[in-house]
Amino acid sequence: YRVNHHDIAALHAALAEVGILYATARVHTGWYEPGDDGVIPWRPDRVGGHAFAIVGYDERGFWIQNSWGAGWGQGGLALVTYDDWFENAMDVWVARLGAPVALAREAVAAGISAQGNLAGGYAYADLRPHIVSVGNDGRFREGGTFGTTPAEAAEIVRTEIPRLTAGWDRKRILLYAHGGLVSEKAAIQRVAEYRAALLGARVYPLAFVWKTDAWTTIRNILDDALGRRRPEGVWDEAKDFLLDRLDDGLEPLARVLGGKALWDEMKENALRATTRRDGAARRVGELLAELADADPTVELHLVGHSAGSIFLGPLVRWLTARGTIASGPLAGRTGLGLRIASCTLWAPACTVDLFKALYLPALRDGAVGRFALFTLTDEAEQDDHCAHIYHKSLLYLV
Repeated sequence: YRVNHHDIAALHAALAEVGILYATARVHTGWYEPGDDGVIPWRPDRVGGHAFAIVGYDERGFWIQNSWGAGWGQGGLALVTYDDWFENAMDVWVARLGAPVALAREAVAAGISAQGNLAGGYAYADLRPHIVSVGNDGRFREGGTFGTTPAEAAEIVRTEIPRLTAGWDRKRILLYAHGGLVSEKAAIQRVAEYRAALLGARVYPLAFVWKTDAWTTIRNILDDALGRRRPEGVWDEAKDFLLDRLDDGLEPLARVLGGKALWDEMKENALRATTRRDGAARRVGELLAELADADPTVELHLVGHSAGSIFLGPLVRWLTARGTIASGPLAGRTGLGLRIASCTLWAPACTVDLFKALYLPALRDGAVGRFALFTLTDEAEQDDHCAHIYHKSLLYLV
C-alpha cells in the first residue's frame, strides 16, 4: 500500500502497525556523515535519489535503516529530521497482506477495480521528473505532493532529462499541456498512463499540470443555473428540441453566475505562464534552451489539448522568435530562436486571433517542423455535454 509521505500521522500509524516502511527521498551530502547522535545534518546540495527503510520515529524525525553498511551512522541506522523529510521525501510504501474481498455483482467489482487502479497506478518517484505544476497567474505552484519550485524545474531539465535520455540518438522532449477543466488527479493519472510507452519510444514527456478545480465550479454554476430556470413542461419525444431550449436558458444564466469569468481567468493564467518573467512555462523554456544549446540532439515537440493550446501559444512564439517580438502578448520580449520539431493541437480552444498572433508567425518562419491541428465539427460540439446538465461543449457555454 502507498502511504502519503506528507501525512506524518499516517506514517506513524503504519509504522506502529507493521514496523517497517519502504521509502525513497532526495539525499544531500549530509547523508555521507551522520552526527554522533545519529542525526543526518541537513545540507542544501542534493546529490540524487535514494531508497531505504524507515524502522522507527521519535519527536525529532524518522529512524531509517540504510544499505551502506554497519559503519554508516549508528550501526547502519540514522535519523532523518522531519524538516529534512518534508523537503526531500519522495515516496513511501508499506507491505501488508490484505483481506480477501468477495463481490457478487460484476458491475460493482469492475468499479472497485478501476478505482483501485486509478489510486495506485503510479509512484511519486517515477512521475516527479515528468511534471511541472503551474498555479495561479501562471507561476510555479510549489505546494502539494507534485508541487514544483524553480529549483526543482531546473533539476528536472538539467539532471533528470539527461539521466533518462542518456544513450538516445535523438533526445525528443514532449511538452504537454492538458485542457483547463482537468483535475490535478486526472492530469497526473494521464501522465502515469503514457509515461512508460513514451519513454519506451525514446520520447521524454514533460507535462504542465494546472492546479484547478474549475470543472467542479462549472458544474456548480450549471446546477445553480438549472435551479433558477423555469420548467419547460412535459418531457416527451421532442427531446432534442427541449434540450436546445434548456441550453438556451442555461447559457445566459451560467455566464452571469461566473462561467464566462472563470474561463477568462483560466485563459489569462495560461498566457501568463510564459508572458510573466517568473512564469513556469517561461522558466522551463529558458532551461530547455540551455539544454538544446549544449546538446544538438535535443528535439522539442509540443502537444496541447483544448485550453492547452492557449497555454502553449505564447511558449511557441517565445521559443521560436528571433530578435524582439513586435506584437501580441509577448511584444518587446526577445525570442529564443529555437526550432520546434513538431506541434500538435487537439480540439484547440484558442481563438483565431490568438492563433494568428502566436502560432502563425512560427509556421510562416519555418520554425515548426511539423504541425497538426485536430478540430471538432459543429455536430460533434453539439453532441458533447458539460456535466450532463448542459448538452453542448464547454466552448458553446462560454
